[in-house]
Amino acid sequence: MVNLDHISDKDLLKLPLRVLGKSFTHNLFISAPGLLFQREVRRLQRRGLLFRPGLWWSTEWFCPDGVSGVGLPFYLAHPRLIYMQKKYVGEAEGDTETECVKLIRHELGHAADNAYGLRKHPERWVFGDHSLPYPTSYSPRPYSRAYVKHLPNHYAQSHPDEDFAETFAVWMSPQRVWQKQYRCRPKALEKLKTINRMLLAVKNQKPLLVNTKKVDAIDRMNITLSQYYRQARRSVEFKERVRIQQHLLQNYGTAKGASLEKWLFSNRRVLVRDVAAGTGAYQ
Repeated sequence: MVNLDHISDKDLLKLPLRVLGKSFTHNLFISAPGLLFQREVRRLQRRGLLFRPGLWWSTEWFCPDGVSGVGLPFYLAHPRLIYMQKKYVGEAEGDTETECVKLIRHELGHAADNAYGLRKHPERWVFGDHSLPYPTSYSPRPYSRAYVKHLPNHYAQSHPDEDFAETFAVWMSPQRVWQKQYRCRPKALEKLKTINRMLLAVKNQKPLLVNTKKVDAIDRMNITLSQYYRQARRSVEFKERVRIQQHLLQNYGTAKGASLEKWLFSNRRVLVRDVAAGTGAYQ
């Protein structure tokens, strides 16, 4: 067992994730995110969804395709690891209760989708073609009224499956709440009503899929914590570069064939003006 309260950063960084995982895997369901997960599952069960999704520690939030379970990022197991995640990666998704519940509800949407085979439901078309490949990036329309708003960056617009999971997460709120919240967004409201009908059709039924296989579980990973941080930091930096590039393309456009350096130089006046106006900083 690793004492996370007393081990030095230097020694902690050398530990393989599988060794680290042995220190808290047995405490999964009494950890803060584990308790929140169980609370949200009970909420679904009271509404007639009888599936029992699996849960395990991994390196990120995700629900594997074909599995009715959810992987949680291991750093949420201990305050020391949350601190290290922020220090070496820059962010720790789900470190507050509000954000954690939002992510749990989103992933439960994917898990329910898998458990009940909802991709084959005749009304699933309202979310788009789920067979489309996931894009490496997407350009959201911030003012679109066709999508719910749940996770940041208009995540529902990234892919039809994410649109479903985001809508499912909002649906988990009481019906009177989401009906009022989206009464002026008829397309988004229709998606919520569609999910409501889809889930009423499987109410109190056994799930078609019972597969809680632990995919990419931390207790099977040989990479060290230091190696994990390097990989995670590259992923975060890539997402940030994509986000900035999308913003520039949406708001300014780019000259075809021009390098980013030349484009920034030629548009420096308008960029400086807009950044100064947006931040209150002196030009």
